[in-house]
Amino acid sequence: DDERHQLWAFFMERLRHLMQVRGLQYEEIQAVTTNASCLASTSGADLLERARELARMRTTPTFASVAEAFKRANNIVEAAWGAGSSIERWGRHADRLREPAELALKSALQQMGAEITSGLGARQPGRAVKAVASIQPELARFFDQVRVMVDDAQLQEARLALLAELKDRISEIGDISVLAPKPA
Repeated sequence: DDERHQLWAFFMERLRHLMQVRGLQYEEIQAVTTNASCLASTSGADLLERARELARMRTTPTFASVAEAFKRANNIVEAAWGAGSSIERWGRHADRLREPAELALKSALQQMGAEITSGLGARQPGRAVKAVASIQPELARFFDQVRVMVDDAQLQEARLALLAELKDRISEIGDISVLAPKPA
């Protein structure tokens, strides 16, 4: 297992170098190559295309806003549940979600998730990245109108599960938090 990890790390370093030579910025490369073991299931060519799509979209205000919200969601979920995937918690206590902003985000997440899956499956990362950008209005509304950390433990868990699903779905493309605008 250690040898396999070393092999993936070696291939990932070569891929990062290739991406740099092809003109991609450090953050764009980092977003899609953070996890070297992803090479077990995703081709280097697909990772290169994902990085190119992120490079195209990262300068748009919508994408920057989503990257910032992704970073915030990631931080909230990690503080509550620790790092890593939380797929097993998706949808937990979803029946407790009543606020219009929660329900809108839940619905938008389902659409975004389906579009990411089909876009990446069809080797069309542009569709997946556009799907991520499309969730911006619902995400902004959620963070504006909903408090995640509330006294009601089941409601808090339901809201955390929404953010965990957002984090995990977007992570299928890469860690876009590295593309969030830096505070001035």
